[in-house]
Amino acid sequence: MQMKKTILPLTFALLVLVIWQALTSVFRIPEFLLPSPLRILDQVKLDYGDLFNQGFVTLVEALLGLLVAVATGFLLGAAFALSGTLERMVLPYAVASQAIPIIATAPLLILWLGSGMASKVAMAALICFFPMVVNSTRGLRAASNEQLALMRVFGATVWQTFWKLRLPTSLVYVLSGMRVSAALAMIGAIVAEYAGADRGLGYVITQATYRLDTPRLFAGILYSALGGWLLFLAVAFVERVALARYRDDLGSGASGRRLT
Repeated sequence: MQMKKTILPLTFALLVLVIWQALTSVFRIPEFLLPSPLRILDQVKLDYGDLFNQGFVTLVEALLGLLVAVATGFLLGAAFALSGTLERMVLPYAVASQAIPIIATAPLLILWLGSGMASKVAMAALICFFPMVVNSTRGLRAASNEQLALMRVFGATVWQTFWKLRLPTSLVYVLSGMRVSAALAMIGAIVAEYAGADRGLGYVITQATYRLDTPRLFAGILYSALGGWLLFLAVAFVERVALARYRDDLGSGASGRRLT
């Protein structure tokens, strides 16, 4: 079964590449419109060092933005979970912020934070923030009324209830939000690089577009997809380790420990 999950996507990708190569060869599509997969591969080999360095810059920006979003999103989600009044006051504005096109927000961040890394990290964090808030709030409210009542019977404080009940039950939700955010972080960083940068994959793609260097443009897109995939795999690994440890704690009787 696991082999089938690997073989089927690879087979589909290979089929798409073969058809793509055949179409560009048979119809002699101009390179500036649609380069063939082999031409893009040649470009990747030619610019490997530069694309790697530029991709690393964008990946660091995206990772830092993801970490900022996870921390701030979880804290706000915890505040919402503990205070329905605060949620009713603030959540509508958080929802409304998602209707603002990120391409319109990027120039403002460049203006406020400069064209360095700070604006790229802020853009990546901004696009990842809302999924983290929503999933954290849902997760921290996932404990049933019966579980909460039992904690009160045992005399648990608000902090003890949060640490020993709300936090463990929120783990799956928070990690799910991180997976969604990981796929978005690269988008945020690259969009900010479009608005103003002198390095990064967004800069590479923008310059290639101006010069009609379509093979390099596709190479930049390929590295962007690879960066997003790596971030997703990293979060998936953290999720697997965290859930395995949580199950081990449950199996060893950690859920029955005396409140301290």
